Amino acid sequence: MTRSCNTQQCEFPTDSDHGLKTIQEKSILKIVQVSPRKQRYEPGVIKEGDLDWYREDIESPGDQPRIPVRVVLNNRTLSIFEANHFDTIAFSTNIAVIKTIQNLKADVKSCFVITTELGDRLVLCAMRGDTSDSAENIKNEWVRQIFFFRDHCQTEFKVHTLENDEITNIKKHDL
Repeated sequence: MTRSCNTQQCEFPTDSDHGLKTIQEKSILKIVQVSPRKQRYEPGVIKEGDLDWYREDIESPGDQPRIPVRVVLNNRTLSIFEANHFDTIAFSTNIAVIKTIQNLKADVKSCFVITTELGDRLVLCAMRGDTSDSAENIKNEWVRQIFFFRDHCQTEFKVHTLENDEITNIKKHDL
């Protein structure tokens, strides 16, 4: 025996049936530190700190979303992490392929656009609410450091093959 089920579907009321309007409220942003690690800078070795990742790839009514990220610049790569752990890497590029860095037209004072020879495009901004320095100074410092690391810190690794007596000497010191 079979019996038909739900032969008359219910009509779900919409907001307009009740005279209601759909309203999208503005987002509430909470500025928090991305990583508990201190921001670090050793000239020509590493620069790391918190910036906002301006997400052009996400459609949003009103302002484009800015995601707080940890940015790590060293003498080989520029990488962004969404949290304190290395497995949260969101973007990374070899700094040797960075072609241009320009101001973002939508926010000239605090945002800059990085383009690479590979066609990648990354927009970073000084964090909103950062009171340590002006957004423009933070932006300019990051741009200056990216160019410095790219143009002056590309060192070749030297490979040294250990001889038997060197290996023996190391083993003696490890005991």
